[in-house]
Amino acid sequence: MVSRLFFFFLSVGLFAQDLPVSESNAFIYNSFNYGKDFFNAVNPITMDADGSVWCQPYMGEILKINNADASVAADLNGRNYGTLEKVLCLNDCEYYCTSQCILVVRDKKIVRQINVASLKEITAQFVLVQDKIYFVKVNAIKGRALELLCFDGTTVDIVRRFPAETLSVFQYTHNGKHYLFENQITQSTSYAFENNMFRLAKKYFFHHEILRVIDFKDLDNFTFIDFQNKAFTLKKGAIKIEHPDIPFLIVSDTIASKVSGNQKYIYNFISDQFVPVANSGAGDTFFSKLYSDQSNSYYCGTNTNFLRLFPHIKKYPRLFYNGNSNSVFTLQQDSKGQIWAGSYQAALSIITNENKVVQVKDNRTRFLNGGTTYKDKMLLLGESNGGLILYDNPTKHRIIADSVSGYFTYISKDKKLYLGTSMKGIWHTDVSSLDSGKKINWHKINEKQGLDLENILTISEDRFGNLWYGSGRGIGVYDIQSRRCRTWKTDTDKKAFAGTRAILLDSYNTLWIGARNGELLFYNGKNATDYAMKNFISIKHPLFENGKAITFIHQWDDYLILGASDKILLFNLKQWHKNKTVSVRYLNPMEINLSSDTEQNTILTDIRDESIWFSSSDMLYQWDIKKWLALPQFKVIPTILVDKKNSETAFSSNTNIDFKPTENSFDIRISYQTMDNMPRFISGALAVKDETAQFESPGLKTKFQFRNLSPGDYVFYIRVCQQDGSFSVFEYPIKIHGFFWQQWWFWALISLIPICFMLFYFQKRSEIEKQKKKLSQLNLASLSNQFRPHFMLNALNSIGSQMGDKPHAEKVISRLGESINILYSFTQKNDFAHPFENEWKLVENIIEIQRLLFIPELEVVVKGLSIIPENTKIPVGLLQIPVENALLHGLRNKTDGYSKLAIRFEETPTHYLVSITDNGVGREKAAKINNFRKHGNGLQTVYEMIAIINRIQKDAIHFEISDREQAKGTVVKISMLKLVDYGKIRL
Repeated sequence: MVSRLFFFFLSVGLFAQDLPVSESNAFIYNSFNYGKDFFNAVNPITMDADGSVWCQPYMGEILKINNADASVAADLNGRNYGTLEKVLCLNDCEYYCTSQCILVVRDKKIVRQINVASLKEITAQFVLVQDKIYFVKVNAIKGRALELLCFDGTTVDIVRRFPAETLSVFQYTHNGKHYLFENQITQSTSYAFENNMFRLAKKYFFHHEILRVIDFKDLDNFTFIDFQNKAFTLKKGAIKIEHPDIPFLIVSDTIASKVSGNQKYIYNFISDQFVPVANSGAGDTFFSKLYSDQSNSYYCGTNTNFLRLFPHIKKYPRLFYNGNSNSVFTLQQDSKGQIWAGSYQAALSIITNENKVVQVKDNRTRFLNGGTTYKDKMLLLGESNGGLILYDNPTKHRIIADSVSGYFTYISKDKKLYLGTSMKGIWHTDVSSLDSGKKINWHKINEKQGLDLENILTISEDRFGNLWYGSGRGIGVYDIQSRRCRTWKTDTDKKAFAGTRAILLDSYNTLWIGARNGELLFYNGKNATDYAMKNFISIKHPLFENGKAITFIHQWDDYLILGASDKILLFNLKQWHKNKTVSVRYLNPMEINLSSDTEQNTILTDIRDESIWFSSSDMLYQWDIKKWLALPQFKVIPTILVDKKNSETAFSSNTNIDFKPTENSFDIRISYQTMDNMPRFISGALAVKDETAQFESPGLKTKFQFRNLSPGDYVFYIRVCQQDGSFSVFEYPIKIHGFFWQQWWFWALISLIPICFMLFYFQKRSEIEKQKKKLSQLNLASLSNQFRPHFMLNALNSIGSQMGDKPHAEKVISRLGESINILYSFTQKNDFAHPFENEWKLVENIIEIQRLLFIPELEVVVKGLSIIPENTKIPVGLLQIPVENALLHGLRNKTDGYSKLAIRFEETPTHYLVSITDNGVGREKAAKINNFRKHGNGLQTVYEMIAIINRIQKDAIHFEISDREQAKGTVVKISMLKLVDYGKIRL
């Protein structure tokens, strides 16, 4: 059988490699990613209850590794306290147990040192039992056990002194019970710890020292490792099984390791045998090892690198030429389960079911992205003249499309094979034509059908059977019924999203699109021809905001697996289709540790075990997704460490943080701890309070610097992408106080000086104005009081001089009485203004009295009387006095012709206008005839009243009297501001 296999591989031109096919994915802790040097960290590794890890590079500082950083766990001040054996926590302190002493540490400071060994002695096997630390003292030269000691946090007591024939002892704890195994030359004895003391449990009569106990069931049934690193299994108290198949075995706790060539292996004891569970080519011998079941990872200390291995993710570093796995552009699995990997380096390798890598010899084809499996055949794409290559087996192939190169192949539900080409076109044929061995008859979808995209990188179909295609410049759809294309291009359609490399129809019949800018979208068309940009709906989640292309989409069970350039994401389809909940998980950046971007459309589900295969630009990976999904999840609740003047203070979310004016420059470090001890994708942003935070795309940055911030209220936001697929936002309020001269109250106080001065100034000015106004109002009242008898005195004088021979005395008295009644009523109100209706009644009465007594031929013309509303308040006598003057001084002294008085009312948008015109003798002649002052007492009163009103209300009334230019007589023009309510100007 072996010879036939050899002949087969020789005949088909394949060669196999000697080195291991795969390695466990490894993360290397170093100064670049964790800020510390971990070189030669071979001392034992200890895990804290919170998942963090202690380690000590040889003779160096004791370091503690947390989720996102590493720090000095204890300040040793450069002194050598011996080799760190273990770290235990007791009484709120950390106890650093070394080969020479126990250091009690609180807040990274050594508060006490307990020396427990001399220079010729060493201590080891530190175990915490019932709040006491038990450990063994050993002769450093002979290696013999001397004493079992106990430290209760205060004193060190001797529990047991071992006799001279005792070679070694081993402490072991199982299910809460503690045992001590004592090895002598001819026998080994076990002791059980009960009631604070060790009691004899069982004697074993064999010549093997029990160095480590593993796979413990009870004192009669367990496996142990001796000092020669050989494994033995006891069955019913006697050695029944030996395990000679593990040479060079180094065991710590239950983990074994060996070196083979450049590979280091880790073994676990499973089902009575050692099974390899992890391996790596990094570092050298795994001297110290620690397993984390929370993350399924192994911490490994070597003379060079400090590693963390993740066995559920394998990488295949030597696919091509026994030296690299670069440019895996096509990744397929044949019907037999073998993995085909084609490289752009002109190389093709196959990973067989026996987990061997064989590379096809004399291959000159540069493989491009794409390809598919059909029955037992393989379709791969070659560059340029390579075209579409149909492989019947690794050595038999033919080119079935040699005039075109392409990037994607797709077999539709109706059994058509589609080829996305590098031109503006998609070729297609019935997939059954691949069985005939004849030349393929290709049909083409191109510019004639409206396909306006070059380099078709991905093809899928929607639930209606329409064909969707995409490139880096856009996306389009081919309508199967109309045989026409509709294209959205990024350079011509401003509403179009970035181009795409990956499109997929999920098992729920939803079409998904991975955009070049990192967005994940789905198409929400309601029918077969519902084509519109609005139907491309974007999924909102921070992990889709990184601006980096989604290079592949693949459905596994109820998840979409997305290659997001520097991330591997899992979108939960079940949750989304059930209630539109967006859940996006991710492979942790530590466990995947990508060194290059994910490749385009290189992913598959293994038909053998449902693991996931995918590639980056320089590596091929196999991911045990079932194991990964079964790991526990931990929610991150971060705190921030604020560094003010080289002193860090921790703050939890929603805790107010105050800074002095001199502390407006500070550093913030995000800290969080979970049992898996791995970083998270997070974002931090500082924003002014009540303003929206502007987050960067999720990353691993945990340190932020802020300089010379202005005083005010801020909020530091942390957005965490959680393991369960959700994201959380935490807020940390920050207040930066200003100097006293930056405070509002300081400037308010300073402002009070000019404000007080101005207030004082305006108050004084106001008082003066009030006094002036009061004086004006008193003058106005005086003038008003003067006017009240004025009319009656003039009327009575006229009656007294003329009453004897006038027949109209009764009418005159009636008019006079009406006017007196108006004036009496006006007097009772103690006012200077009354309704226009009353003022006009006074005018009518004076006109009628003068007509009856002195000017029977008087002609009176009134126009526009209705313009001024009757209830409009106007100053008393404003019209009556000038009318009376026109009658008494102008018209009564007239000796020739008729007498005429014209009163005209007009208005503008802002003013009432009144003109009073007479054809009397004029002002100059009237003054000479009657020996009056130029304007008479009544008119002078009007002038003074108007002046006072205009001081109270600027430009309220304008009063002008003049002689007529061509004819005899006078003209009085009055202008009153409409907006002034004269009734509100109080006396």
